[in-house]
Amino acid sequence: MSDAQNVEKSANGNGTSRIADQLVGMNTRSINLFLNVQKAVLEELIDVGNDALERTSAEFSIANEFASKIAEAHSTNGLKQVYEECGKHQADFIRRDSERAFKHWQRFLDRTSKVFFNQPPE
Repeated sequence: MSDAQNVEKSANGNGTSRIADQLVGMNTRSINLFLNVQKAVLEELIDVGNDALERTSAEFSIANEFASKIAEAHSTNGLKQVYEECGKHQADFIRRDSERAFKHWQRFLDRTSKVFFNQPPE
């Protein structure tokens, strides 16, 4: 009878340790997922901040160029030319800024999908 009880106790012990191991594994995966998501979000926020600084710098550069060209213009035809030229510069800037925003969101979606598929973020 004691052999049967020992077998039953060892079977129950293995079952509870297996459950405990599974719970620890689930908790570890949950913590890793949370940390990876947090890391990805923080890195993206840093990138957004850097992009905002670059954009602000470019806007000031365009505004400075516009002001200096307006000061140099001596006629209405000169002003017209300045407005056309600076309008083209502004349109190019908006296009580049839109492409940068698109690439940013594409990179963000790629990173978050990797996190959810248990791949380490870049």
